[in-house]
Amino acid sequence: MATETTGLLSQEQTDQLKAAADAAGETAKAAADAAQKQVVDVSDKLVKGKYNLSVLGLLGGVLMILVNLKDVIQHVATLRLNKAVLDAYLITFGYLIAIVNSAETKANMNIAPKTRQTMLYYAKFLCATWGRGMLYFFVGTLAFSQLDLNGVIGGCYMMLLGIICIYIGRNTAKKLAKLRDNEKSLCLVKFKRLATHGNLDISVFTEFLESYDLDLGRGEIVAVFTMLDSDCDGLVSVEEFDTWWEACEKLEAPDEEPEPEATPADEKA
Repeated sequence: MATETTGLLSQEQTDQLKAAADAAGETAKAAADAAQKQVVDVSDKLVKGKYNLSVLGLLGGVLMILVNLKDVIQHVATLRLNKAVLDAYLITFGYLIAIVNSAETKANMNIAPKTRQTMLYYAKFLCATWGRGMLYFFVGTLAFSQLDLNGVIGGCYMMLLGIICIYIGRNTAKKLAKLRDNEKSLCLVKFKRLATHGNLDISVFTEFLESYDLDLGRGEIVAVFTMLDSDCDGLVSVEEFDTWWEACEKLEAPDEEPEPEATPADEKA
């Protein structure tokens, strides 16, 4: 009996291709679900403070430096200058990432404090967890584009860390917004009562936030503290807290429509 054909392929071959495509789709879906579960699991541990987000960022920065330092020498020696330039960018980004996170680890390794303070002053988005996540993801894509083993491993690590930081940053911002359901003057009174010389350190700041039942984990509280500490001195002042509150109010305020300018005809009337 002749085999039925469909175009250039037999019916049997078509069925085999469909089965292979279905199997590949199920495998991809299972891998995506597993990856999503892993991201959520790691994020939950970071939120609860089991992992230190700054330590992971510091490790990522050091990884970018070590991996690309070897590659840049090799690429310069073989005159692959386009690759060498990309390696130099990744080394620079790795160094900056390490500087930003060094002062926030338990060891308090404040590498190049003046450089760190200047960076955070001009690049305010790095004070927020989601902002650092955007930087990590960008650096990860650059590293991944090298398409070698070290680049793929380092790139995947940085992109995953970036996604986790963005996820935690967004959730933390939503929870922190509940604080503004309270009267601002009362919050400032409590803040000033707990403050020493107008400042709160991380432990007292934790006590302050926990008194409002915001359901913030240890990792999220650290993320909030880092965001509010705009001058990076390890303390949150009354002025910094008030500045954050006012900035939120401006963002939420509806845009006022400008009044139309009077025309000569209107003035004559």
